[in-house]
Order: sequence, then C-alpha cells, then structure tokens
Amino acid sequence: FSVRYGRKIGGIVDVGLRDPRSDGYHGLIDVNLIDATVMAEGPVGERSAFVVSARRSYIDFWFKDVIPQEFLGVTAAPVYDDYQAMFTHRTESGGRLRVLAFGTSDVFKLSFKNPADDDPSIRGAFGQEYGVRRLQASWRQALAPGVDQEITAGVGTLNIRNEIGGYALNV
Repeated sequence: FSVRYGRKIGGIVDVGLRDPRSDGYHGLIDVNLIDATVMAEGPVGERSAFVVSARRSYIDFWFKDVIPQEFLGVTAAPVYDDYQAMFTHRTESGGRLRVLAFGTSDVFKLSFKNPADDDPSIRGAFGQEYGVRRLQASWRQALAPGVDQEITAGVGTLNIRNEIGGYALNV
C-alpha cells in the first residue's frame, strides 16, 4: 500500500464514497418487513450533482404484538433511522467541492412493568440509544500529474445513552 498510510505491517482496506451520478436522475424505493428506504440522485446544472437517501425501521410498530405486555412494556423497541445527503461541484480547473451531511440513530429500550419474581432487582428500564449527526465539506485539487491536495473540515455530534434499571449513563 501507499506510503500515505505510514509505516504499517499488514494490509489496508481503503473505502470511499463515489460522487453522485450526473448522467440523469435515478431513484430507489425499498419497502420490506423491517424497514423502508428511499434514495434519489442526479445532476444539478452541468458540473454539479446530488444524492439524498433515508431509511427508517418500523419494527417498533409491530414489536408490541410479539412480547407479552403483562410482563414487559415496550416503550421504544428497536428503532433505527439514518440519512445521507451529498452535493458535489466540479470546477473548470479540475477541482472538486463535496459537501456531505449524514446521521444515524439507534434506540432499543425495554421497560419492565413489575419486578421479576425470582430477582426483584430486575425492574425499571433497560436500553441503549446511539446517535451521530455530521456535516463535512472537502476540497480536492490536482496540483500536478499524480499529486492531489485534499482539505476536509467537519463538525458533528455523538450521543450515547445506556440505561440499566434506575441508572443511566449519558455521553
């Protein structure tokens, strides 16, 4: 692998995002038993393109019918959603501006209505929540044949919450 990764022993898997397609408008809709997804991409003028997508689970809508409600109250059971949006613009000089916004949220929470008969300490809510929101912009310009410069700046949030009984940890 390239020296750009430093002095390493082993292998590198280098994964990146493709630019949005600009050869026409494209879309995707996927609805199944677990979640629904929608995606659209296409050109914006001659040198720009966009892609947007979103997904949301709906297990929480039917989960309450699977677990016996007399023992376990499901307040938010597995719910996930995510979104991505990207805009790219290519300049006449060969530069590329890319703006990317993305986020995800995962929630799983169970609430025990009554303490367990064999262990009264098992009561209250048990769950985990995780969320990320990020906005990022990058500029890439060729400086010479085989030499590129890329500058990236971003800002975002990370939220984690774990709850066990009457105790919770928020990060």
